[in-house]
Amino acid sequence: MKKYTFIFFFSIIFGVFHIQAQIVSGEYPPSFQNSIHVSAISNHVVHSSLNEIAKPKLSELRKEDAISDQHKDIPWRFGVLTEVNYNLRNAGEWFHYADGSSLYRLKILAKDALSINLNFSRFHLSPSAKLFVFNHDKTDVLGAITAKNNKVDSLFSIRPIRGEEITLELYLAYEEIEKNIMQIEGVVYGYRSLLEKRNKAFGGSSSCEINVNCPEGDKWQDIKRSVVMILTSSNTRKCSGTLLNNTAMDSVPYLLTAAHCGLNGSSIFVFNYESPQCDPSSDPGLTQSISGATYKASLGISDFHLFELSQKPPLSYQAYYSGWNAIDTVFLNGTGIHHPKGDVKKISFANDTLLSDSYNPNLYSDTHWKVSKWTYGSTEVGSSGSPLFNEDQQLIGQLQGGSALCGYDFPDFYGKFSVSWDNKSQNNRQLAHWLDPINSNQKVLEGLDTKVPNYANDLKLIGIHSLNAYSCDSLIDLIFNFKNNGADSVSSAEFIIEVNENDSIISWSGLLQKKQVQKIELNNILLKDGNNKIKIYTKSVNGTVDQNAANDTVVHSLFSNHQPIYVDLKLKTDNYGSETAWNIKSYEGNILAEGGYYKDKNGGDVFNYSICLYDSCFTLTLLDLAGDGFNGFYGSGYALIRRGNDTLLYENNFTSSSKSIQFCIDSTTSIPEIKDNSQKQPLLFPNPIMVGETLNIKNSTSITKVILYNINGQKIKSFNFNGQENNEIVLGKNIAAGIYFVELKNNTSTVDYKKIVVTNK
Repeated sequence: MKKYTFIFFFSIIFGVFHIQAQIVSGEYPPSFQNSIHVSAISNHVVHSSLNEIAKPKLSELRKEDAISDQHKDIPWRFGVLTEVNYNLRNAGEWFHYADGSSLYRLKILAKDALSINLNFSRFHLSPSAKLFVFNHDKTDVLGAITAKNNKVDSLFSIRPIRGEEITLELYLAYEEIEKNIMQIEGVVYGYRSLLEKRNKAFGGSSSCEINVNCPEGDKWQDIKRSVVMILTSSNTRKCSGTLLNNTAMDSVPYLLTAAHCGLNGSSIFVFNYESPQCDPSSDPGLTQSISGATYKASLGISDFHLFELSQKPPLSYQAYYSGWNAIDTVFLNGTGIHHPKGDVKKISFANDTLLSDSYNPNLYSDTHWKVSKWTYGSTEVGSSGSPLFNEDQQLIGQLQGGSALCGYDFPDFYGKFSVSWDNKSQNNRQLAHWLDPINSNQKVLEGLDTKVPNYANDLKLIGIHSLNAYSCDSLIDLIFNFKNNGADSVSSAEFIIEVNENDSIISWSGLLQKKQVQKIELNNILLKDGNNKIKIYTKSVNGTVDQNAANDTVVHSLFSNHQPIYVDLKLKTDNYGSETAWNIKSYEGNILAEGGYYKDKNGGDVFNYSICLYDSCFTLTLLDLAGDGFNGFYGSGYALIRRGNDTLLYENNFTSSSKSIQFCIDSTTSIPEIKDNSQKQPLLFPNPIMVGETLNIKNSTSITKVILYNINGQKIKSFNFNGQENNEIVLGKNIAAGIYFVELKNNTSTVDYKKIVVTNK
């Protein structure tokens, strides 16, 4: 049995459903201003003005949640649906007034609920009708909902309203009563709040998550407006999704998310749910939302669903229609924007090249982009369906699942946009039919912004790419890119490249339309030994000054090592190499080298690396997705680091999710210098050696004393000999596995130092 199994779950809907936009006027109910019900000339109770739904068995729901919350590919549940049958004729009460107006009121109680939202199977309002929904203390108000929300299919739903009791008030002209229909078929009992502070949603994501309005998100302030939070009341769970542009550039509101999110006819799409400031986070509320979409296409192998929202987002939402890239090529890095655990919008960065992989390698190959690890931020439950953007800020996939968590360098998997594009010929199985309606055969498209640009000439520098934080080369190549963020097209630009305060000017000419991106590659940039700072900023646009200095600069820092010391890493996996990864970090915690995850292979596989380091101490960290390492029932793996013939590290007792082992280059140890190096060097074997084994010392020079030190230079044991040529040392059972140094002495001086690696087995 495989020791780690990804959950491969998706739903494909081969039909069409519609639900409505939740468009409101922002008014308050007239009853907030006066006791309108007192002045009614007549009133009658249809059934009861207060209708209570049964409280669900929360303990059982939370047991289920404790399991499903661990999986990104199972959307996070915030409530449970109760079927009801409430309408204008069998529930609530009516009030009629002398001025010819009428009021219908219905109250719903869900004891101890944190929120309530409603699904309507039939919904139609007359021209004069205004519907309001609010909670008991009138702190959460939705309205007025008017005839603008009427649709051909008569379906409707409302967002969650805070609290355990809500009131519906419908104001209308008396003569229009028969023209109104409200049939409520479902009440969602919210037992995990999407709204309150310090709960499982707002503020519920992990501490490493970065608010999209923090400085790290400055370059993404347009792109972020394409990402929405999705509430799905079929199973009352939520995911993330992205509004997409199409080649007709006509603002058809296509939305991409994950198939496994299981959207249905009562889904709600929440725009701009983000904290307005970086820290501390604040809850903006779910005021900008659209309820509903029409199913267009889906594909299980890449886990995508494409919908068309029931109407275009209002201009007040300032929605952005994301650009995309359907070419299966190499991308230098990835950025994710998402709603982890339903929290306010976050942004995550993966600075390494994305890898082509698959979510289920036993069924398909190269269907997903793998983010081996997040450099900053991460993803969590609720991030499913969220977009992955490349270095040019184009969408290239949507999140299916993975094991990434704050503090753990585990991978995430995004269904490839290129696979979803035209992998299948049927219109309902591909993106191309919908996103290229003019049959342009374009596979790369810029975004479309409904927000009017603030400037005519505005180039946004996006970033410096293809560089790590550490290099053993004195000459490097880099790529930087920029986007036309202004109203006018750009035909020329100049940039200043500053490397350690040495400047040069780079000129570019061409044609860059609004929201298009351009790359420039620079070669043979000279670095100094040590810390380097590369800064690029815009000098001019179209022969004049760039009007927006706020996005004109990008900076990258890296350490250049001009005196490298190369070590060899040999890594053997167990049967499930897809679970294994590693990294080597400096004393300061910077990653200098890394690898994984690998292909599964019975008997394991061996990988060899030559790694550039320097005189210092380092930490090798081993990672395993299944939490049982590579030593056990599924094989005998190991990690071996050597410098020439000198063993620096040997590890073959890795049985957990992660293990860190320190090793050093010789010159950094605290062992004193050798006093006499004129003698023939002793031979120590075996090395590595297991605890309790015999260490053999063979040398023609007489050795009278052997001293054992730990890696910190502390004396552990000493052994005295009578001057024979061959000696033996039995390591005691109380010596821990690790790296040790052996000092070999004759009567008056030190002959040599040797490093040995001690293992448990």
